[in-house]
Amino acid sequence: MCATALPNSHRSCHAGYTLDQRLGCAGHHGVALLAHASLLLDKVKNEGQLTIAHRDASIPFSYLDTQGKPIGYAMDICRRMAQAIQTSLGLSQLPLDFV
Repeated sequence: MCATALPNSHRSCHAGYTLDQRLGCAGHHGVALLAHASLLLDKVKNEGQLTIAHRDASIPFSYLDTQGKPIGYAMDICRRMAQAIQTSLGLSQLPLDFV
């Protein structure tokens, strides 16, 4: 793992390392992220719903409307991502659970 090769003071930002070292580390993280994404997509498909966490008072990004439903820029992005996930998984519907 790349984090073990970095000094403690630079583990999060990789400051002081060459571009090649940073890209190598990014590639390693990319593989881990893809594996994790695959597990999450399997979970969504098996459960038949997508859970989305949100803030209720971070205007204009995420907040509640007068009916208590989450709205805002971030919620718009989440809904579009949910549509893409639904299409990708071949689901006829994908209920969203906002928490």
